[in-house]
Amino acid sequence: MKKTILLIPLMGIILSSCGIQETFRALEDNRQAVDMSTQAIVENQQAIQNASRSIAENQQAVVNANRSILQNQEAILNANRSIEENRRQLEDINATLKKASES
Repeated sequence: MKKTILLIPLMGIILSSCGIQETFRALEDNRQAVDMSTQAIVENQQAIQNASRSIAENQQAVVNANRSILQNQEAILNANRSIEENRRQLEDINATLKKASES
């Protein structure tokens, strides 16, 4: 009987130690999950920083393209003015030639 009484606490200790080991395993699994999450967060931060740099570069490229477009528009307007002036001069020359041929 005394042996049976001694076995009960011993069985309790053995069973509780299994629970402790499972708890330690669960804690280790959680630590690994936290480490993986932390690594993913770091990688996402780096990706966001890279994306932000790319956006800034693209914005600058758009600004430069807009400047170029404005310069081209101005050049086209100047060319159109020159063409219109040349057309007026040709009309004047044609009118002068017509008068000269009629006289």
